[in-house]
Amino acid sequence: MNKTFTNNNKKTKGANMPNLQVVNNSSNITESDLNPEMEINSTTDISSAISQGSELLEQSRENNTAGKINPFREVTKIPQVDKETGYHFGKYNMYFQDDLKKSLGEVTEQYLIIDNKTLSDKFAEARNRVDGDWKLQSIWCNGSQFREAWVKPHTSRLLANVGATLEEVYEVTNSYNGTLKASFMRYARILECENGWISKNLTNSISFSHRQNNIDWDRQVDNFALAMVGDGSKSFMDSMERNINKLDIDLNSDMLALWRNKYLPTKELGSGVYGQMMDKYWLDNNQTLFGLAQAGTYITTHRDKIKKADFDNNGKIVDSCIAFANDILSPEIIVDENQYKLDLDSSN
Repeated sequence: MNKTFTNNNKKTKGANMPNLQVVNNSSNITESDLNPEMEINSTTDISSAISQGSELLEQSRENNTAGKINPFREVTKIPQVDKETGYHFGKYNMYFQDDLKKSLGEVTEQYLIIDNKTLSDKFAEARNRVDGDWKLQSIWCNGSQFREAWVKPHTSRLLANVGATLEEVYEVTNSYNGTLKASFMRYARILECENGWISKNLTNSISFSHRQNNIDWDRQVDNFALAMVGDGSKSFMDSMERNINKLDIDLNSDMLALWRNKYLPTKELGSGVYGQMMDKYWLDNNQTLFGLAQAGTYITTHRDKIKKADFDNNGKIVDSCIAFANDILSPEIIVDENQYKLDLDSSN
């Protein structure tokens, strides 16, 4: 199959370019331990606030669309017992200490309480060791689940090829009902549209189970948080900049069909996702591979209620576009097994 590929610099990749290879798209793209039904707030915009410790977090709760729940209250684990017999059923309910009427979820005896405030404070300590200002992007809590996201504007990059600005995002997650591990996650976003970009190969995360044998989780979290905001930050942004700039490639209908059939795991995206992405792609009128990725990251970022599936789909779309660009720019040479071979005398 012969294809002609071009980028915005109008460099032609040749009509006799060999067939592109199909990438492996059977992998999960983001954290497999996130709750598929978890919803997070994507509309809260308080990115103009600069990190000032706990006072800022107190103020940001007013932007929590899940009901202005204070996520940093003390929590407790209470055994489930029969009121008449005192029989312990072997399970426990989680509560905020100041509200023992509303259960946050049911857990086992082995459940280890890792509270939101401790996670948030440890990440604040790590941020304080890094030069430059931080901006709070969003904070969300529905009682049982918690997310807090921060942006590092001082490490932002201008993506010259695609005409956009890349920013680095760090996110803390937690839950009190066993549906979400305590974790730190790093990914990127485009400043101008605030589209999040997740990639299995480029972004990363670490998570810790709520288990009693995980007694040194706080030390591990602290070390990892420092590593993420330290020297690793530059290599992460270098990699994201390099790979996103590759997407400055013009697309035609044949290339779109090839991308959809060979690179994008369309059936894994769920009902309507591909159609929504293509509607956005044609509406934006940016018929490049970057425009295609932007359409996909937009519809998976800017929903009223984002679920774990949106994180997964975001990563699948991003990775499929980058893989397609890699094969266009550096195609793998395919050798015809039936071609004539000349055996050489190795002694000469």
